[in-house]
Amino acid sequence: MKRITTLAATSMAALIAGTALAQDLPPCENCADSMTVVSWGGAYQDSQIKAYSEPYAALTGVTFTWDESSAEAVAKLRAMDEAGNITWDLVDVVASDAMRLCDEGLALEIDHDEALAPAPDGTPASEDFGDLIVSDCYIPQIVYSTTFGYRTDKVPAGVEPPSSVCDIFDLAKYPGKRALQKRPIDNMEWALYCDGVAKDEIYDVLGTDEGVERALAKLGTIKDQVVWWSAGAETPQLLADGEVFLGSTFNGRLFSAIAEQNQPIEMLWDMQSFDLDGWIVPDGLPEDRLNRVMHFLRFATDTQRLADQAKFISYGPARASSAPAMIWTPSSRPGSRSKRHACDRRGPAGLLPIRRAQDPAPAKPNLRRGSHERDHTDRADARRRRHTAEAQPAPCAAGAEDARAGADRSASDLRACHLHRPDRRHALSFGGKPDCRQHASDDRRGIARLGRRGASRRKCLPRALLRSLPCRRGQGAHQAVFQDALEDVDPAFGKAAFWHETMSGGAGAEGNLQLISNQIGRIERVEATRLEGEAAFVPGAAISEILPNTARAYAAFAAFTQFVDGADPAKKRPWESVHAALAIDLADPDGVGALAAYDGPGAEALRAAAAAGLPPVDMTAALIASNKDWQRLAFWRVIKTYSPPYTTGYFLNAVDMQKTPQGVALRSEGERIYRILFERTLFMSLMIMASCVALGYPIAFLLANLPMRTANMLMILVLLPFWTSLLVRTSAWKVLLQQQGVINDVLVWLGLVGDANRLVMINNQFGTIVAMTHILLPFMILPLFSVMSTIKPYYVRAARSLGATPWTAFWRVYFPQSVPGIGAGCILVFILAIGYYITPELVGGTTGTFISNRIAYHISSSLNWGLAAALGTILLVVVLGLYWTYDKIVGIDNVKLG
Repeated sequence: MKRITTLAATSMAALIAGTALAQDLPPCENCADSMTVVSWGGAYQDSQIKAYSEPYAALTGVTFTWDESSAEAVAKLRAMDEAGNITWDLVDVVASDAMRLCDEGLALEIDHDEALAPAPDGTPASEDFGDLIVSDCYIPQIVYSTTFGYRTDKVPAGVEPPSSVCDIFDLAKYPGKRALQKRPIDNMEWALYCDGVAKDEIYDVLGTDEGVERALAKLGTIKDQVVWWSAGAETPQLLADGEVFLGSTFNGRLFSAIAEQNQPIEMLWDMQSFDLDGWIVPDGLPEDRLNRVMHFLRFATDTQRLADQAKFISYGPARASSAPAMIWTPSSRPGSRSKRHACDRRGPAGLLPIRRAQDPAPAKPNLRRGSHERDHTDRADARRRRHTAEAQPAPCAAGAEDARAGADRSASDLRACHLHRPDRRHALSFGGKPDCRQHASDDRRGIARLGRRGASRRKCLPRALLRSLPCRRGQGAHQAVFQDALEDVDPAFGKAAFWHETMSGGAGAEGNLQLISNQIGRIERVEATRLEGEAAFVPGAAISEILPNTARAYAAFAAFTQFVDGADPAKKRPWESVHAALAIDLADPDGVGALAAYDGPGAEALRAAAAAGLPPVDMTAALIASNKDWQRLAFWRVIKTYSPPYTTGYFLNAVDMQKTPQGVALRSEGERIYRILFERTLFMSLMIMASCVALGYPIAFLLANLPMRTANMLMILVLLPFWTSLLVRTSAWKVLLQQQGVINDVLVWLGLVGDANRLVMINNQFGTIVAMTHILLPFMILPLFSVMSTIKPYYVRAARSLGATPWTAFWRVYFPQSVPGIGAGCILVFILAIGYYITPELVGGTTGTFISNRIAYHISSSLNWGLAAALGTILLVVVLGLYWTYDKIVGIDNVKLG
């Protein structure tokens, strides 16, 4: 009763707080009516939805779209920024990723006191969050720990349960698979600690190449037993399915598995990694979307809302003022503070990291860790992949091919693999997922890095290969060599209006419509969108003939500025590549000769520049200066490999192969998932078909030999499943087969199995076969019944009268006549089973899903329709091949439906 009263009081307090917020929340002017929010999925994302977006949507009517890509946020935001198409409005990231995104100009800097609500007592937001604001672009949200969970029922007999983080490296004492995050975060620190490095020396050692190699060597001792994860929800699922013995993940995910799902899991807190998670706003959002995001953030990050989230997951709020709004109970661990979770039926079992107003700020090593990860994560991750022989990332087998190689190759073309790669996520149980940001070898990594130099430099350089030329003075070591030289000849070259008028040929001049149309078409191909509206700039026909390179470069600049940046090219100074193109044209004697007779705008300044002599243009040196990888032969081989207009990459990917600079090659063992899925699909479809024959034949025989009235009544029971929702039937099997389900309860009650040894019959192949056999059984019974109804009973009686036994009469006379019905039922059931995806998705877990589930994922989630089409085509060919084989062996003419 006391617990119910407490919860009721809490709910009433939350309701009152929500009412107050509704009154205090000002209207949002010029705001978008929808938001795309990126998070981590699972229980954590559910807590954000319940605490933040649902109440906000109730107050404002805004619709939310949630994306579970936070693990890939840095790579994807880089790709979106390069493509000039930011589709995300708000992104949840860890502190180190926020630092990197802020340093690269991809995240918006925020005035926390102006943008966020103060504490209830008036304390400014910056003081309320305190030292947790590790970046000007970062809004802390929760504090959490990365720790380990292990299966209590898989601890070897006579062995103490794991108590130290170093137990993960002890394969002899604790055999079985381990799940580790597919990033160097935490893994490197744990490895060094277990290799004998003192806690306070870990980051000093990790900051050296020798320290990184030492950590990787330690991780290499268990590499064959590691399943790499990227989403926090994967480890609890792997533990629940029994695929790993122990694994790292976030404490809230483990708490949910223990308290809400009653899984036989315990938490290992030794060397837990305290960290932050919070929001960043992508830079470059349109005004209406930015206004909506800031309006939502003021609501979602106030004191009460951060406290509300902790009611739904075992993480602590980042605001110090949020702690008093929470209900606390003494912890089962001395010296810690815990919160009773609303779903915790076992008492104060969950530990909740929290910072209260009277607590000191987090220890400096945590902030130092964030800085270390910001500076070294990319390098350490690349070395980890090579050292541990983890599944190498796919080299964008079917995205980069669509780009064209050439002198005007854009950086967006070269990095198109970020947006159109063949397979962005592989099934966890078969290895890691490809990451096009880090290519399969160091010889290819320069493509991914080309053009990534931060927002300020991005605005200065074009989206063509000439963008590799130096940028404007003052931005690092890069100087505007040709712009400075031209401005020394005539200051007019530094004015946007001068360039616009000169390259247009002046009022009344004939325009080169084909040139500007070509440049707009290039942008449409790169951006994969249709550009609407007329061009604000058309190059003059005369100046285009005299200065062809300059006209082409300026047309590219003008089209990009107008249609992508949304600015007026007449008011923007051109890129350095335009100045370099002019230097190339003025070095051509034919162009200089034609310029002597030209009298259009800017003619005098152009002739003066030609006479003055400009620095020579060395494109090779410019490329190599931008990235030394351009001088490697292997780098160019990659471009050649992926440059043809048509690709076999999707089909190769669908059979676990890939295109490489050396030709077609088999993927690494950890990435070969599709052949396994095809084999599993065929095997399970055959098993389902066989089960339907075994169950359906006697039922159809009984119906065919009963009186017509009785048979018709029983036929209603056969057809009854057609009148019940597929989702309801599948859910019913989940209730029946789960470890705490009806069947297990009956077996325990009968004493056939012990309560600690309940059968695992769901989220595996067995559960899929049982559920789908039930669903597809009518499709076997109906054709069998139709055929058996036509078999004359006096055939069997005649055989009996001639001395045959009942079994001989059935097997030699009745059964051969029913074979056409068996063939028809088998074809129906097999074809339906091989394409099913809803039931396997719900009950199949990680070992009972079909290839159709992967096709559905690529169509609806990854939007990789090319790979989905390739998988579907191969599946169709396989089915047609089996159909042809059946026709050759049995004969399709022998199949009858009655």
